[in-house]
Amino acid sequence: MYYVLFASFVLFLLLPNLKIRINASSICLLLLGVAMLIFDTLSQSSLMAMLRQFVWFCAYTLGLCFISANNTYEQKENRVKLVLGVLGTGTFLHYILNMIINFGSETRRARDFWSGEYTSATAQACLACIALSIFIAVIFTDAKRVWKILSIVGMAIIMIYNVGVLAGRTLLFITPFLFVFAFIHQSYNKRINPFRKLFVIAFIILVIIALYYLNVFGIKDAFEESNFYYRFFEVEGRSVFADTRVSKKLRYLHYMLNFPWGGSKLKEVVPGYAHDLYLDTYNLGGVFALIGVGVYSFLALFRAFRVFRNKKISFGVKQVLLCIYLSTNVMFFLEPILQGVPWLFASYCIIDGLATCLLTSARSEQHKERYKNRISIRKPDTENIKIGKGEKNED
Repeated sequence: MYYVLFASFVLFLLLPNLKIRINASSICLLLLGVAMLIFDTLSQSSLMAMLRQFVWFCAYTLGLCFISANNTYEQKENRVKLVLGVLGTGTFLHYILNMIINFGSETRRARDFWSGEYTSATAQACLACIALSIFIAVIFTDAKRVWKILSIVGMAIIMIYNVGVLAGRTLLFITPFLFVFAFIHQSYNKRINPFRKLFVIAFIILVIIALYYLNVFGIKDAFEESNFYYRFFEVEGRSVFADTRVSKKLRYLHYMLNFPWGGSKLKEVVPGYAHDLYLDTYNLGGVFALIGVGVYSFLALFRAFRVFRNKKISFGVKQVLLCIYLSTNVMFFLEPILQGVPWLFASYCIIDGLATCLLTSARSEQHKERYKNRISIRKPDTENIKIGKGEKNED
């Protein structure tokens, strides 16, 4: 991933008439990289480890550069759809490949198809984060029926692997949030009657429950033999809502002021990760790294709010972007992102860069439209003036 991103960044630099944009978000990501390079001892182990700290800046800059200023606004939105589709398809295919080689496994630690290494269930679930967001967003848009059916099939595949092998709760918690948000956003934006769609969703849920209790196609047997059932519903299983991460985060917060310069000192006092982007980044890079990633995240969320408010961006693109913003930010509080799934943060930076560029283009188009409207209002009706003069001369 790092080689591809760096190679792409270099190629973009070589393009003619390309201007590298630097804004507040770029500076925050640079601050994050510099702080990690200085205070995180592991980042000084090799040249690639040193360069890796600036991959977030490169990813965000690439997102800014994917859209050409010479394109029409419609072409720019199509470019955004293309990049989102590539990211979603790539991570979903990776997720499917992992499912193929791990299906039937009795342990939650599953092998990665490409690296062959064992990874945590949450890290594997992160692969489905972008794809799941796109699938749910498509269901609640004006997309063709075939795309909605494919989205439902994709969601089913994600849940089968997540429940059957990974026994993960993360995607099960994120999915209802995405459904509720996408449904409310569509109802608000389109001013449609929500009761028909609510009735359809309720009917589908009842059908699934009935199929389960009737054990159609052996659904009930398959679920009760899954890792998820063994983890949470066996006699010695723990509650679905029980989580040690909250107590770990609280302990990190308790000791964090003792180690303002990072260097993994906090992890020595509180063994293990906090499973939190911000606390785990603080553990590595200290207060400056926390400022960099914290301010950047705030700016990114503010951009998400601007995307929500912007009337020029089409509803379909807006729905997908907002669902991705929502799901990835939830993931940021569940996993040591920069250490465990750095590609997710890199993908987030690319998508946020796309949103930044699209907002700039949308605002420019809105200014042009307002200017044209003012000109059309102020422009005198020369034809009527001429007719008026002619009538006056005849009199």
